[in-house]
Amino acid sequence: QLRACIRFNDVVEPADPLWRTRPLINLLKASFKNFDVAGREISVDEACIPCLSSYARVLIVYNPKKPLDQYHFRIYTGACATTLYVFAFKIHSKAARNFDEPDDDDYGAEHLRGEVKPSVWRQHDIDITKQWEGSHIVINMDNWCSSVQLCLTLLKMGMYCRGTVRSNRAHNPRFGMFDKKQIKSVMRGSSLVSVATSLGIIAVSWLDTVVNMLSTADATTKSYVHRRIGRFSETQVPMEYANVPMTQSAKVLKKAAADKVAAEDKAAALKRDASLRQPPTP
Repeated sequence: QLRACIRFNDVVEPADPLWRTRPLINLLKASFKNFDVAGREISVDEACIPCLSSYARVLIVYNPKKPLDQYHFRIYTGACATTLYVFAFKIHSKAARNFDEPDDDDYGAEHLRGEVKPSVWRQHDIDITKQWEGSHIVINMDNWCSSVQLCLTLLKMGMYCRGTVRSNRAHNPRFGMFDKKQIKSVMRGSSLVSVATSLGIIAVSWLDTVVNMLSTADATTKSYVHRRIGRFSETQVPMEYANVPMTQSAKVLKKAAADKVAAEDKAAALKRDASLRQPPTP
């Protein structure tokens, strides 16, 4: 009876936290892409599933900024922006290496990425979008993982990229981006545009609160958008780009704002003087 309960084999615990469900995960990842055709626009973002369990701690992520799901599972997803269908996903874990099994035959091939080496966080986006390599689709993302390095990497892989970016990212064109000190001195709604023609990337900075964007899928020409205001939908021009050098744009906009304030003060003074004059006698 003792020999039936004692084992002398050295059983190594699998390092993959998802080793029990890995076959099912790989099956789902391989089958999701077969039921629909991706559109022109793909949205890459993270999905959070709340979890209050004390188990599977290597998979649970804590984020105090989430009001409802501070403890949650984090899943990186790539979905069509039109149909909202998820074509690719990747489950986040605290493992030391990437345990996602290859989903295609050419997994591990050396991509022509040049000297661009994205960080580990941006590598998740590359793993999700690698199935669209060479398709020239547009990848949309938020400022959590968007960067100049990622835009150039996706461009070398044959995909375009568009998304907001944090102002403290490395390699940002800071001369063409507003900072927090200019919120009160520059007119609201002003914008700056920087273009790197050799790399095919543009940077846009818009001032309400400071919003910075990077794109390899757009041009600097005038564009139109459809906006719904109440029950009506109308076409509007979001912005017009000023044809001024980027190193002088902030000064030009500041001078324009000062001129506008001076013109308003002059008009108010003329109106006040006119109200104090005596009416003409008949």
